Amino acid sequence: MNDINAVTRSDKILLVGGVRVLRPQEFEQLCSVIVKKNVKEMLQACLVSGARYVELQRVKDHPEWYDPITPCVRLPQSADRKHKRSQKGRTIRLNRIGSLIIDRYLHLDDKLPEIRTWNNNLKRWAQKAGIGSEGMSAKTTRKTWECWLMQHYPEFVYQICLSQGHDTITSLHHYQGVVFTDIDLSEMPQYIEGWKPRQIL
Repeated sequence: MNDINAVTRSDKILLVGGVRVLRPQEFEQLCSVIVKKNVKEMLQACLVSGARYVELQRVKDHPEWYDPITPCVRLPQSADRKHKRSQKGRTIRLNRIGSLIIDRYLHLDDKLPEIRTWNNNLKRWAQKAGIGSEGMSAKTTRKTWECWLMQHYPEFVYQICLSQGHDTITSLHHYQGVVFTDIDLSEMPQYIEGWKPRQIL
């Protein structure tokens, strides 16, 4: 007989607009199959920054954008190379863990590869980790991070949107509707704890 009080993990794949959103355990499984430490740290930086892939590539070339005191990454308008932007630039908020990871990322000898290579790597790692490659792309970590923040800090939806670089309606429509299990929610704080906005930003 099954224990009705047993806590189980869901194996249902989460998608937002066709893009995979990871559960904390899935992210850990993904990291566990990456052999090279520097590549694993790149993946971690992609998650905790919530940045667009091209933005994080450019941050590596402009370490002066990173402010370890605040801590945050201050992106100029040209950072994502989009022709149409509603923002003149933005500030990506980091918690303590995120700051440590970004600092390590900026000191890596290697750079993030071309996005096509990264997409292929993510799918390959996901298959190897046994979590399925459906919806895996460079957008996965960004969407995952926002979903996690929305789950734990719904009162800061406006600040989350500013940090992520899109409007509130987009966030509410796409990200707040993602349903996580209780065990997922219990494992998120190890990554997002301390993200709460501060007035100095």
